Amino acid sequence: MTSVPGANDDSAPLYSLEKATEVVLGVGCVERLKAGETLTFQVFPDGLDQHTLDLLEAELWMYIHHSPVALAPGNVVPNMVHSVLQKVTQQSLSVWVVSALLYGIHQVVAILSPGQIGEKRQNDWHIDVPNLFEATVSLAAGISHPWTRVRLEPVWYPDGDQSTFATVRVGSAKQWVGLHAIQQANSYLYAVQRGDEGFVLTAFADHLAMSATLNFPISRAML
Repeated sequence: MTSVPGANDDSAPLYSLEKATEVVLGVGCVERLKAGETLTFQVFPDGLDQHTLDLLEAELWMYIHHSPVALAPGNVVPNMVHSVLQKVTQQSLSVWVVSALLYGIHQVVAILSPGQIGEKRQNDWHIDVPNLFEATVSLAAGISHPWTRVRLEPVWYPDGDQSTFATVRVGSAKQWVGLHAIQQANSYLYAVQRGDEGFVLTAFADHLAMSATLNFPISRAML
C-alpha cells in the first residue's frame, strides 16, 4: 500500500494507506476516527452471491445447534472458532487495510477467538443475513465483527536475520509473544488467549471445523 516499488516515472500510480482506507471507510475517515467516531464498513464491499450467504447462514445455525452450553444473547459460541465465516473474514482485504491504519503497520495476524451470537426473537436466534458482513471500527475499541469476533494484532519482528518464533512480538504494545501458538491454533483448530506471558493455546478445539486448504498465497498470508 506504499508507493509502487521501482516506480520512477511521473505516470506511475501511487497508493497510500490513507487513500485505501477511504475506499473502505469513506472520505475523511481518518479525521472522523481521530475525533472518536465509530465507523461502519463492509467486510466484503462487493457482497457475496446468495448461494454463498445461504451456506454461511446454515453453518452458523449448525454451530448454534451444537453448542455444548446454553447460549444467551451476546455470549460467545464456544465451539465456533474455525468456521468458514471466520476464515473468509480473516482474509478480507478491507479488514486488513483498516487494521493497518489502526496500528500503522501492514504486518498483522488474526487472533483466533470464538464467535459471538446475536439477538433472540420469539424464542429463536436471529441472523441478519443482509448485514452478516457489517463491521465497525473505532480507535478505542478497534475492529468489531459480531459473528466472528475477528481481531487482528500487529506483528513486530526483532532486528537481525535470526528471528525465531520465540522472539517475534504480537500486539499493539510490542510486549506480547505467541506467534508459534497462533500458528499452531490455525493448524490444529484450537483457540488462543492472551495471558501474562503472551498469547498461548487454550485447551479448547473446534471439532466441527476442518483445516482450510488455501491455494492462493495472499490467502495463506492473511491467515
